[in-house]
Amino acid sequence: MASVKLSTRFFSSVAITGFVFLRNLGLGSTGDDVYALQKLLNQNPLTRLAETGPGAPGAETRYFGRLTAAAVSRF
Repeated sequence: MASVKLSTRFFSSVAITGFVFLRNLGLGSTGDDVYALQKLLNQNPLTRLAETGPGAPGAETRYFGRLTAAAVSRF
């Protein structure tokens, strides 16, 4: 499973203040940490998961699928 290491230099920390990622995330991961990751990624238009539907801002999920993986790779 690929490790997700994030720098917040391009992102506001407001949406995830106080959240600490404690495990490696990858395809198939589920949980609140995936939700927080998607919220973080959706703060920047360049790493937004989707414009509409599941994964879009306000419609984040707790599943790390292809959309999340693609957004992480753009990070």
